[in-house]
Amino acid sequence: MQANSALSIAYKKRSEIEDKRGHPLNDWVHQGLSLVLYLLSLSLLVSCVPVITRTLWDEALTTHTFALNEDSPLELLWMKSVLTGRVVTKREFAALNGKIFHVGGLDQKDPGGLIVLDGESGDLLWELNGVSTFDVTPEVLFVENLSKVSAYNVSSGAEIWSTNLPGARAVVYLHSLNGLLYLETTGNYFYYLLNAASGEVLARSERADIFNLDPALVAALSNYPTITKTTIYFRAMMREVFSAVVAIDQESGDIIWRTETNVISIVAPTDSKAYVLTYDDQLQTFDARSGELIDSIQIEPSINFFDENIDPQGEGYHLAVDEEHQILYVLLGDSNQLFAFRIKSGR
Repeated sequence: MQANSALSIAYKKRSEIEDKRGHPLNDWVHQGLSLVLYLLSLSLLVSCVPVITRTLWDEALTTHTFALNEDSPLELLWMKSVLTGRVVTKREFAALNGKIFHVGGLDQKDPGGLIVLDGESGDLLWELNGVSTFDVTPEVLFVENLSKVSAYNVSSGAEIWSTNLPGARAVVYLHSLNGLLYLETTGNYFYYLLNAASGEVLARSERADIFNLDPALVAALSNYPTITKTTIYFRAMMREVFSAVVAIDQESGDIIWRTETNVISIVAPTDSKAYVLTYDDQLQTFDARSGELIDSIQIEPSINFFDENIDPQGEGYHLAVDEEHQILYVLLGDSNQLFAFRIKSGR
């Protein structure tokens, strides 16, 4: 089954989960035109989010530690201070090929943008100012910068191509899949389809027209799924603070398992495990195929989500895993801390 078709099925399956939870919008979300109107309204909300140009960073509210012991499946490699933006974008944090990609900064004087860190040491490798969202493949990093989208070599940071999008004020969403780059812009409110290798614009469409192609696929992509070789992961009810992770078989589109509605991060999966952060202050590890809870590590002190100074979405609670190097990265926005954990062999 092609990934696009699997995503369409997966999104519909994910929606079934939300239906069962009695989401007030779900009675009409799946009815043709109403689906379009609903998704357009969400797009307009995202479009109102300002692009990061210069961020006034918040001071850390606390300092966290993880309750590790000799039996823990993780070993702390390093921890460093980083800053997260007060803007929720589609993709702010990722790890791949021994590198960490983070939309934020390293100190109060940083203008904000994409920083690329060495995964083993946490040292800064290079950075791109003005970037508020990105997507990354093993070879290529795709970034937006106002009305332009660019591709960079992941290893060297050298620019590969850059494409201007006339009439666009900003790119608010981009997603690379099967050699194509899907974009959504503000200003002219168009969807674009680009050749990921060259940057050539293959097609563009007004927002309403794109749903004629495959409404479920568009909805799935704009909810930013996490895709492995066998599984597609969604955060059900992602617009709320606390979500459930839904794991869906990529071949059949069947729901494999789901978590409780207590997740505050996007899932970070490998072929065998899936990691999430929960609002009850735990880093949890699940078996990727069965959904069995394998391990829980307590975060201390507690993340007080009911503190008026803490915005669970805006602060930024992120996970990313580099499966090749067996390192899990945890970013806690209320403390401005980035942790790197070695995944112990056999664990």
